[in-house]
Amino acid sequence: MRNLTKLCLLMGITLFAPQVSATMLVFGKHTDNTCTIRGDWRYIKQIDESIGEVFPEINNRDSFSLVDIRKSPTEVLDLLVRYNYKVTAANTIGHDTLWTLQKRREELKN
Repeated sequence: MRNLTKLCLLMGITLFAPQVSATMLVFGKHTDNTCTIRGDWRYIKQIDESIGEVFPEINNRDSFSLVDIRKSPTEVLDLLVRYNYKVTAANTIGHDTLWTLQKRREELKN
């Protein structure tokens, strides 16, 4: 009975573990070959270590700095979706489209 209680407790911790998420904004004209990304890079790198491999331009950036990427917004979105980011919102502002992307990671606390 004691082992069953421990097992249920561990499963509850796993199922209800807090989630950590990072959000970044991608904006630029749909037809352009460049776009700008904004995010809290220090925090995003803590959650997603691979982001520096995808976009080497952000490796030495401070939090919330704007980064110009030499890819079209569509290419950037495709890359981020491959790395498990999800588009949570899209808004059109003038000629630019602003995408909000979010990546979640479950964090287990013992």
